[in-house]
Amino acid sequence: MKPEHEGIPKKPEHRLSQHKTFILKIEAERFAQLAEHIIMFDKAFAKKPEFHMTIIGYSKGELLKKIFEALPELEEKVNALLGRFQWQHKVEKKYFHVAQDVAIPRQYLEPGQVISDNTDIEKPTVHRESIVQMLDVPDMQLFYTALKELLEQAARENPALQALNIPIDTLCATPPPHVTIYSYNGKGIGINSLEEWNALQPQPFEF
Repeated sequence: MKPEHEGIPKKPEHRLSQHKTFILKIEAERFAQLAEHIIMFDKAFAKKPEFHMTIIGYSKGELLKKIFEALPELEEKVNALLGRFQWQHKVEKKYFHVAQDVAIPRQYLEPGQVISDNTDIEKPTVHRESIVQMLDVPDMQLFYTALKELLEQAARENPALQALNIPIDTLCATPPPHVTIYSYNGKGIGINSLEEWNALQPQPFEF
């Protein structure tokens, strides 16, 4: 019988990436029973080739880069904070359909992506849709609470960080833990907070 929370072993790579993001892979075997493609709204959704949960996404990573430029020593403190947690998780039987139009720099467009608005030459708009499965990750809230305390203390003690006016509340908003299992038109949708999740108006989905 599997434990209530199936954990990812604590490993040295519990550190920020070069983009200052933090993403943990989930074993593909857990999703082996899923079909390779599903049809919904007359669209073909493809099963993701790999599965992961995003702890710190790219937009938050950009904010962290600015912080570390002002206070380089904070990066190791954030890495140490990430390493404090086991990042155990439970895959829940809750599925949602989410959709979003995203402006993508042209150099990052992938072959086959459908552009829904090409009026901006440099950053055309791409329509994305995904099926996501929710996760129970107790450490997510604990991490962001601790990160907020760390950054707020650093801001109080360092005028250089204060001068950046980094929105710490936005950076430390806890994202709803989930894994993208199917996508239409390429990659999944970045969701950085409960506010962003609600704005997408996710629709419950059943297999």
